[in-house]
Amino acid sequence: MKLLVRVQPNASEEKAEVLGENELKIWVKAKPVEGEANKTLITFLKKAIKKKTGTSPQISIVSGGKSKSKIVEIDCSWQTVKDAISVRINT
Repeated sequence: MKLLVRVQPNASEEKAEVLGENELKIWVKAKPVEGEANKTLITFLKKAIKKKTGTSPQISIVSGGKSKSKIVEIDCSWQTVKDAISVRINT
């Protein structure tokens, strides 16, 4: 499935918020230099989903590699992503 992800790099903490159907906002501590914020975004999502499901999903940035708005492809359902984000935020 594909998600619209709005990334806020150079944040004071890493967190996520569901904005709408298939849409997230994720704050990452990494700076947007040499792809570090993108790597941190992918790691954040993988860890959150693995914590919820026990398996690490395949995640890739389809478009927006140098933009704050990205299309991210992930091999799990939207419900799984929402549940994983809720767990990550509440723990």
